[in-house]
Amino acid sequence: MGLRRPVHSSQGPFTMESVNRLFVSRANLFAARAAFSMVFFAGVLAAQPQEGNYKIRFEPTAKLQTGTRVPFAVTVNDDRQQPLTDAKVVLTCTEVDGSAEFEAEAFATTPGIYVAKPVFPKTGTWSIRALVTRNDKRSSRVIQFTVAE
Repeated sequence: MGLRRPVHSSQGPFTMESVNRLFVSRANLFAARAAFSMVFFAGVLAAQPQEGNYKIRFEPTAKLQTGTRVPFAVTVNDDRQQPLTDAKVVLTCTEVDGSAEFEAEAFATTPGIYVAKPVFPKTGTWSIRALVTRNDKRSSRVIQFTVAE
């Protein structure tokens, strides 16, 4: 097996075998932590939504103006060009200078067609992002519109 030479320290003598056991146990602990980290982060990444490849079209169905609900029709088709049902559709309206932002949830009216009714607080140019989420997939589209009084 080998010679057991004592290793002296302030805490008393240790054998090379006990020192080796200590290093092996620390190496095992490090390996266990690394394995846990890989599994944990793989789970986090797997939980992230994936691109849905949805075709999104949207536009206002009334005059864009401030202080009143403006209906937006959002048409969504899946990657097979079929109407997408049971999706969550949210419009995020952001003034292009970044001074204002709000959200408006859209509700299904017919298969693949959703309607949101945002109220714009002021005039100007707005970027409107339609985010469509279904199960673990999502897609979005951004269009700019000008809101008058």
